[in-house]
Amino acid sequence: MKCRFCSEVSKQNGEDTLGTLYPFDSWLIFEIKQPWNVNMLADTQPISQAVIDLIQEIHQQQKIKFWQLAIAPDHEYSTSDNIRIFHYSRPAQLFAKYDKREYIIPWELIGELIFALYKQPQFLTNFDKYLQDTSHIREIMVCTHGNVDVACARFGYPIYQELRQNYAYSQLRIWRCSHFGGHQFAPTLIDMPYGRSWGHLNPEILPNIIYQKGDISQLRPFYRGFFGLPTFAQILEGEIWLQEEWNWYEYLKFGQVLELTEDKTRAMVEVDFVSPNQEIKGKYQGIIKQTHQVITQHHSKDKNLFPIPQYQVFNLRYLPLKK
Repeated sequence: MKCRFCSEVSKQNGEDTLGTLYPFDSWLIFEIKQPWNVNMLADTQPISQAVIDLIQEIHQQQKIKFWQLAIAPDHEYSTSDNIRIFHYSRPAQLFAKYDKREYIIPWELIGELIFALYKQPQFLTNFDKYLQDTSHIREIMVCTHGNVDVACARFGYPIYQELRQNYAYSQLRIWRCSHFGGHQFAPTLIDMPYGRSWGHLNPEILPNIIYQKGDISQLRPFYRGFFGLPTFAQILEGEIWLQEEWNWYEYLKFGQVLELTEDKTRAMVEVDFVSPNQEIKGKYQGIIKQTHQVITQHHSKDKNLFPIPQYQVFNLRYLPLKK
C-alpha cells in the first residue's frame, strides 16, 4: 500500500508513451511456467545453459536486432508436455506485419531450432513436423512480470484478465508475458503480428485496440509505437497514423533517421510506405524536436525521480512517389 508505482507517476506527470520501444527485427517467445526471474531464462529448467549462451552469442554476433520473451502457459492453449516457441521475423525492409512461425517441440531440441532459425536456415525443414498452422491467429501479450517491476503485476494482470475473459476467441489468443521494456507505462501490451505496443491501458480503450476502430486521436495517449521502426521514426509514424487512420495499419513501411543532433534534441525523420495493393506509394518527412521535459520514475522500487525529454513532430510533409 505504501508503494509509489512508477506507472502512476508517469501517467500523472504526462509522460508520452510514443517512441518508447526498442526496435526489433525478430522475436523468440518461449512458453515457460511462472514465476520468472528478472532474466526470464535464468534458472528455467530444462532450458540449458548452452541454449542461454547461444542466445547471448546471437545477440552479440548477429546484425539482426531481436528480443526474447516468456509467455505463461494457459489452461486452454497449452496441452502439450513439449515447449511452444514463437518466432517472429521482419519479412522485408518495408513491412506491416512480422512473419510468424510457431513450433511445439521437445525441450531437448530448443538449441537446434534456435541455431537453425538464426544461423543455418537451410536446416529449418528438419523442424517442419513441429510447425503449427497458426499464421492466421493474432497473439496479444500483456506484461505481468512483477519480478521486474511490481507495477506490471499490479496493473497488467487485471488488463490481462479483462482481455482473456472478454476478447479471446479462436483467432485471438491472450497471454501473460515477461518484460519488454517500459514498465513505467504499465499496463502495457504487444499486439502480434502487427508489432505494435500500447501502454497506460484502461478497459475502456480495449475494444478500439482489439477491433481496430474508433477515434484514433483518443488512442494517441496510449500508443507506444511500432517495433519495426527506429525510436524517432516511431514518433513520426504515430503522427502519420493520426492522419491516415486505421488503413495505415496495413501499409508496408520503413523508417530512418536522416539527421540527428549530437544532443538528440532534434531529428529529421523519414517514413516510406506502400499500400497493400501497391497502388499508393510515397513517404512522409518531419522534424522531431524536444519541446520540454517531464519528471518520471523508472522503477517502482526507486525513490528518486528524474527528468526525461518529450518530443513533438513539426513540418510533417507528404511526398508522393514520382512516377
